Amino acid sequence: MISYLHGIVLERELNSITLNVNGVGYLVKVSAATAGELANGEEARLFIHTQVSESDISLYGFLEKEELAFFKQLISVSGVGPKTALGILASPAEVVKQAIFSEDAVSLAKFPGIGKKTAERIIVELKAKVSLNGDAKTLTNKVINDEALEALLSLGYAKYEAVKMLEQVPEDVKDVGERIRMALTS
Repeated sequence: MISYLHGIVLERELNSITLNVNGVGYLVKVSAATAGELANGEEARLFIHTQVSESDISLYGFLEKEELAFFKQLISVSGVGPKTALGILASPAEVVKQAIFSEDAVSLAKFPGIGKKTAERIIVELKAKVSLNGDAKTLTNKVINDEALEALLSLGYAKYEAVKMLEQVPEDVKDVGERIRMALTS
């Protein structure tokens, strides 16, 4: 079982990279967010989840051990496979964990491959297992009480999307209208 790879990125695609490790090219499936952080010719260190089936051996790579651990939690839920879990991890893990923690099934159901029942199953099975770091709790408490969040929700954005958009707005911007405008343009 492969659990860690260190090498040079030979080729990068939307959801995978080819990693040259001492002359051997490993195809490693990654989230779009992870692929965006890596460049061809760049050194990469990835924590690996190896998935073995009757007809395939797939490697899934993560920049951080915590992201790998969350991926494993997600695929432990019935109905969530590795491809779906990678799609979920295109968003920051803390945003997804907050949706689970706050039982926001509507936000989770917006991910590709996740329906209402699967979103509810994720919440039931993972709520007690996920933990938020202190920064995420502070940010979430600040954003939830923010009128800008309510405005973005009323515009049809999912809660996780609205939180992600508002994270990009500098904290010193206090005017609600300005916060909404900046969130929409980020």
